[in-house]
Amino acid sequence: MLVLILAIMALFTIGFVVLLVDTLKNKLAPAIATPESALQEIANTLDIQDGENVMELGCGDARVIKFCAQKFPKANFVGIDNGIISQAKAHLNTVGMKNIIIKGSNFTKLTSYNAKKYYLYLLPEALDIIWPSLPPESLVVSLEYPITGAKHIKQVKLKKPTELAHKLFVYRE
Repeated sequence: MLVLILAIMALFTIGFVVLLVDTLKNKLAPAIATPESALQEIANTLDIQDGENVMELGCGDARVIKFCAQKFPKANFVGIDNGIISQAKAHLNTVGMKNIIIKGSNFTKLTSYNAKKYYLYLLPEALDIIWPSLPPESLVVSLEYPITGAKHIKQVKLKKPTELAHKLFVYRE
């Protein structure tokens, strides 16, 4: 019985350490997910069309691309996140959805992106890193944080803002 208790304690400790490392490693995105109340406005702002490729960098639990994929089943969605826990949540949340791919990758190290539209809920440091790599003809929607040095073409105030999410910044239409 003592061995079983020690084994459970060891597994709990290992799980906690993995979660802690995962959280500390992923400092480029806010620690909270995109609010559910903003999903429809994000989808409307992205204006997704059939056949388009839409990418979310730092997708977390993939709630945004899942919502959009359900609304636009003829579009293709890719979620990228480098957090182990986030990837697991994203895979579980999108099981069986044929128009979603979840990739485990550090999006700041990618050299090319192949989507027409992007949704970002990232901290300013991450936005500054990836902005130069995004295709100039793409539409980029950023929740809450503007991109330093880039001129947004539109700002959308959320109808149901939360304490940490008030607006969308839209770039390159």
